[in-house]
Amino acid sequence: MKQPYGKLPDPHSTPEGAIELQSLWVAQEQETHRFLLDDNLLVILGIGNWRPSSGGPEQVVFDQVEFPLAALPWFAERLTQYYNEPRLGGALFKWEESIEGENLSIYYCFGSTAPDKPGLSLVNNSRACYLSDTSAFPQRLDVSDEMFIEGGMLKVWQDLAARYSNGEFA
Repeated sequence: MKQPYGKLPDPHSTPEGAIELQSLWVAQEQETHRFLLDDNLLVILGIGNWRPSSGGPEQVVFDQVEFPLAALPWFAERLTQYYNEPRLGGALFKWEESIEGENLSIYYCFGSTAPDKPGLSLVNNSRACYLSDTSAFPQRLDVSDEMFIEGGMLKVWQDLAARYSNGEFA
């Protein structure tokens, strides 16, 4: 497993040595997702705005998830399978895989991006979440079904996996 990348100080800038592979604005969620590549590590930033309920200025908030670049095909295959094959009504599932020493999983979730939206959580159980003061929570990217299909997130994963398989990131 690669060393922890470290939480980026500014989600809108690209760290030295990294390249931006893709950026996706998802209107349904009012979020931008940036896919960065740095030394065979895929860094995904989910960036949005938040206004405190007590008032005050709107703030930029972001989550950061890191996966080994070699996980791209596995994620793309599982996501394509999930969205293109019939599912058992009400069935919950979880896929798990170890890639380059990192324990990854995908599981069904409901209400993680909004109270009424189903979707998937893409998790790196080997890396601690930067949003928490404790390392008890793994890094995870929660994406609604709406964001995957209508927002174009599934296509981004498929395109990046194809580029990886074609050797574009070597």
